[in-house]
Amino acid sequence: EIPILIKYDFNNIAIAKTLQGQGINVEVIIPPSGSIYAPSAMMVNGYNTRQTDIAKLYMDYVLSADAQAMFAKFGARPILSVLGKLQLPADAKADWLPDADYQNVKQIDFTQVDPTKIGQIWTDQVTAG
Repeated sequence: EIPILIKYDFNNIAIAKTLQGQGINVEVIIPPSGSIYAPSAMMVNGYNTRQTDIAKLYMDYVLSADAQAMFAKFGARPILSVLGKLQLPADAKADWLPDADYQNVKQIDFTQVDPTKIGQIWTDQVTAG
C-alpha cells in the first residue's frame, strides 16, 4: 500500500521532512508524466481589515528579500525569485526539488477556465449527476 498526498510541493516537502525526522520512509515527487502549476496569492482585503496600514506593511515585508528567503527555506518558490528579481542563497533552496522534476508541469491560464463548465463536470462525473 502506497499512500499518496496531493498538495503544493512546498507543503509536501515540509511534511516529508517532519516524517523523515520520525524515521518514516517518505519521498516527494512530481509525477514524471506531468502535473499542473497552481500559483498562490496573498492580498489585503481593505473591506474586512480594520487596520489596512498594518496589512500593507505586512505585504511590504512579504516582498522583502528576507521574507522571500524565508519562504524559499520552507520550500516555496517565492515570486521575486521566479521573476528573476532576487537571487536566493543556496541554503534557501536546499530543500527544493530539482528543477528537472518540473519539466512536464503545465501552467493553466485561469482566465480561460469556465467555472460553469467545471461545475457541470463536477456534477456529471463526481456526484454522478
